[in-house]
Amino acid sequence: MNPNEKLKRLNTAKSIIDNLFFLRRSLTLYPPEHPQIITGLDGLKSNLDRYFSLEKHISFNIYEQDMFLENEPMEADNPALRKFTDACCDIGIDSFTITKGVSNHELINFLQLLKLPAEVWHNNGDIIQKLRKKNVIHIAVNKLRVCTDLSTTLPPDAKKNITAVKKSNLFDLALTKLDAIFKNIPIDNIVNLNEAEVLVNSLIEGILENNQTLTALTSLKKFNNYTCRHSINVTILSLLLAIELGLTDNELLTIGTGALLHDIGKLKIPIEIIDKKSSLTSAEWALVKNHPIKGFDIICDLPGLDRMIPVIAYEHHLGFDLSGYPATKRIEKPHLFSRLVQIADAYDGATAHRSYHNAASPSIVLASMYKKSGSLFDPTLLRLFIKTIGLYPIGSLVRLSNGQVGIVAETNTDDISCPRVKIIADQGGLKSSDYLLDTVNGNHSKGPSILGFADPEIYKINDDYSLLKVI
Repeated sequence: MNPNEKLKRLNTAKSIIDNLFFLRRSLTLYPPEHPQIITGLDGLKSNLDRYFSLEKHISFNIYEQDMFLENEPMEADNPALRKFTDACCDIGIDSFTITKGVSNHELINFLQLLKLPAEVWHNNGDIIQKLRKKNVIHIAVNKLRVCTDLSTTLPPDAKKNITAVKKSNLFDLALTKLDAIFKNIPIDNIVNLNEAEVLVNSLIEGILENNQTLTALTSLKKFNNYTCRHSINVTILSLLLAIELGLTDNELLTIGTGALLHDIGKLKIPIEIIDKKSSLTSAEWALVKNHPIKGFDIICDLPGLDRMIPVIAYEHHLGFDLSGYPATKRIEKPHLFSRLVQIADAYDGATAHRSYHNAASPSIVLASMYKKSGSLFDPTLLRLFIKTIGLYPIGSLVRLSNGQVGIVAETNTDDISCPRVKIIADQGGLKSSDYLLDTVNGNHSKGPSILGFADPEIYKINDDYSLLKVI
């Protein structure tokens, strides 16, 4: 999108918020059929149509009591914007998306619910459920709270890097949005494709703006819904690799959406099987191996869907040599997009803590994957993946040859075994520091080398805090 289009997009979004604010206020005074409401709706629909000539949907996110058009901040000194943002936060709305095709009826119902006092929602109601009951299908709302006061959750020196905080919130928002999308699937077998595409576009923009920030956040594995976190991580890692390949914007969206939904079939498998600590029975393993087919069935009939998205879900456990599952007799290799997502999926799964296995260190996982290069994994893509994330991925805690401990802050494209490290501890114990250190290969007078990964528990380091210091 060129600068003129971006400016037009942002200005139109500001006008839409103005329309929403004044309509919400007017609905406290007049019934929906009043001429002032009808005039206000005409203005809102006109601005929405103008925006929809550029995009299929418009998505507003709220971070730290500020309104963003996806990832772009909007004018904080706009009184209408400020009041509308406050109204959303008062009832716990963190984001909302309006999709092309929205009707006046849906807009009125949304705003009427939004004008109710905050105590009504705190004591008696869920706006998401109420919108569904009123047949509002072109407005999606996320009510899981992300816009908290960082002053109560972060140490003082972590507040310095506000960009990192915004990216961290973007990652958290992605998790909560995907959690909301996934929760509906076992109930009504419906995937909100528009919400999924909005989420993927937000991640693409975040990666293009600063890929090291979101890459670091994929190393945090503590989230009570493994499938959601794993899906977000696989999406980010897949997009990093796709961007390195120089793929087009449309291809990035397809790969990102396919990666986001690659494990959607697991939502049809009993959770006690997915989280089982002991070995699976042959019948249980057969159910698990069927999840690519279930995922394909769930998403292949979605309207407006790129045909490659269900293919990615179907093929993400097929090897480069066609080993894996579902079993196949064909001779052509899995699609490029599927091979790309398969690598990201295998890497994140092996480096994550699960109920049935402990996380392996990234370097051990990559070494194991490299041994299967040309058989299980596409050798060209795997080499590029290792070069992109490095042997010591951003966010990893490492031990240095001089006794210090640090967090990998930047990869080194010239030598993936020698990243830049932010020092946080030495032999004397934990200490806060802001300086970066270049590592070297083996014994060298120019600097220390990396001996291996360090355990955050041993050094009593809080993962979230440490990552914010890095990013």
